[in-house]
Amino acid sequence: MLGADLRHQLQLYRCALDEANHPQEVRDNCLRWCSYDWIGVTVAATDEKALEREQLARAEMLAIRTSYVQRHGPTDGPVLKPISAQSRADEYAKGGDMKATIAGTPDTIAAKVKQLADMGLNHLHLRFLGEWAGETQHICKDSAELFAKEVLPRFSDAQPLRQPALVAAV
Repeated sequence: MLGADLRHQLQLYRCALDEANHPQEVRDNCLRWCSYDWIGVTVAATDEKALEREQLARAEMLAIRTSYVQRHGPTDGPVLKPISAQSRADEYAKGGDMKATIAGTPDTIAAKVKQLADMGLNHLHLRFLGEWAGETQHICKDSAELFAKEVLPRFSDAQPLRQPALVAAV
């Protein structure tokens, strides 16, 4: 779910840049490098198929994570803010890093990428759902290939925005 928290973070970043009174070229360069870690992308021919594959991949990832925690103990993972009173380790064990997943057709995914670009994000760090050494490897592989073939080319001419637009809802 791309939403208010991301927009708020971008606003804070832009305000901090403005308050630092850097020259415009420094601010422009900083904004050129705005990025988003998109954890959990699944691309398929239909939205329904993508959602089905997302659930399969998520289940396998959580099963592997549960097994790891049982053998080696809790780990914080990339969860920064637990949603509840749980510890970061508990949140991670329950898939707290997979709350902003996206699943859909290349058109669906491209629309979300466009929303991010319109917010001023110029770089995406993608993690396609699926365990490379597991039964859901094909989900990860197919998603990455569809993204590269059908989504990425739509943004080949994209240029970083000089003044990123703030959007009302994502």
